[in-house]
Amino acid sequence: INAEYGASPTGWCFRGRYASAGLGCFSHPAWPFPCTIGPALPNTTEMIHDRELVRADGALSWPGLEHPARLVVLERLLRPKEADAIVELMAPANLDSDPDSVDGMATHELYLEKSGTFDAASRIPGKPETNLRDGAQRSAERLPLREQLATIARPVVDQRITPFVNREYEAECGGRCTACFSLVRRYRAEDRRSHAMHFDIQALVTVVIS
Repeated sequence: INAEYGASPTGWCFRGRYASAGLGCFSHPAWPFPCTIGPALPNTTEMIHDRELVRADGALSWPGLEHPARLVVLERLLRPKEADAIVELMAPANLDSDPDSVDGMATHELYLEKSGTFDAASRIPGKPETNLRDGAQRSAERLPLREQLATIARPVVDQRITPFVNREYEAECGGRCTACFSLVRRYRAEDRRSHAMHFDIQALVTVVIS
């Protein structure tokens, strides 16, 4: 699940991974530059809603850029039952397969909400649901799925992610950051297993749950 936040629509995104010893970089031959990270900081804990989660902090630097990208990884933001329910709902879903703007591969994604509504999520320019021939029917067929997913995702966004984002990025958000977009993407061997490094230029903060 991706959630993009903004008080103003600018910013960057990084997707990375961490282990108990600290954070690390992915590498891929298609990426134009090697990313560097460090130094690794000791893991700490963070109170998120009603649970204390393991937290890992780091920062990424790219050649030629003076501003390091700060990142935070929280362990088990979703409860196992919530993750299982989302996977079960998405298993039979008919996902978008339009070309991705980053790597040109099929997106295998479903926009859940935009600015807090399902209708806006069905009218994102360039997505199949805007097709004049069958877009309206596709949107109507997806509405029950979006509603079911939202019963799981909205409490997570409202009670866990949004308060954390506003607290963590207090100077940038001023307490006003809200989720602009939320979407679900599928990664599997026969579809895609990666998504190349990129900037989410429309977001101040990007949250990835995986």
